[in-house]
Amino acid sequence: MQLFSSTLISCPAIKFTLDERKSGLRQVATLMYAPSSAERRALAAIEVAESEAREDVVVRVLPVSGPALDPEVEIAAIERLYTLVLNLNPEANFCLSEGGASCIPQAPIGSHARVLREISLARDRTLAQRRVHGSPWRVVSMTPATGNRGTSDFASVRVTVGAAPLPGKQIFFSRAPHSGCIAITGADGVAACELADQHGDGDEHHDDHGIVANFPGDVTAERIYPPTTTIVSKP
Repeated sequence: MQLFSSTLISCPAIKFTLDERKSGLRQVATLMYAPSSAERRALAAIEVAESEAREDVVVRVLPVSGPALDPEVEIAAIERLYTLVLNLNPEANFCLSEGGASCIPQAPIGSHARVLREISLARDRTLAQRRVHGSPWRVVSMTPATGNRGTSDFASVRVTVGAAPLPGKQIFFSRAPHSGCIAITGADGVAACELADQHGDGDEHHDDHGIVANFPGDVTAERIYPPTTTIVSKP
C-alpha cells in the first residue's frame, strides 16, 4: 500500500510503502523503503494481536541491513512510523522495540503517548547523530486535570510543553463507540467539556471504554507540535 503525504514528513518525495499481512487475529504492517531503482527494504514493523479482552501492539524499529541509509531517509522513516502509530488504538497495550530488542506490551495509562514520545526522541537523536537540519518537534504532555464534576461524561486534561501551559489549542475528547466533545485549552493549559452521545442512542457500551484526549498537532515553519493522545480515564 502506498502511503499518503503528511505535514509531519519533512521530505515527502521519499517514498515508503506499507506491506500488510493478517493471520487470524494477528496483523503485521511493515514499513518499506521503496526507492525507484533498488530493492525494497524493511525499516519498521507494527504487530497487532487482538483478543476479546485486550489488544497488544509491538512497534519494532528494525536493524538496518545492507548499505547505510541516507540521513534524510532515516528521518523520514521515523516520521512516517510516528504517523502510523498515531492512528492505532490508544487504548491498546504498547511496547517499542529498537534494534531487535524484545519487548512485552504493558497496560499503563498513557502507554500510547509514551511510545509516540519515544519515537519523537529517536528522531531527535538521529538528527543530532547524522547532523541533519530539521524543524524541532516539541511533544506536548497531557495529564488528567482536577475539577471533575463527578459525572462519568466529564473530561478534563492539562496540556503543557515542558513546564509551561499551552493555551488556545483544541482538544478532542472521545469515548467509543461514539461519544465526544471538543474544548480549547485556557491560560492554564486546561481543556474540559462534557461528552455527548453523537448518535443519540445512549452509548450502552461506553462503560467498556475509557475517555481519550486527542491533541491534533500544530505545525508551523518555526516549530512542530506533533499530534498525540492520552487516556483521561480508564473504563
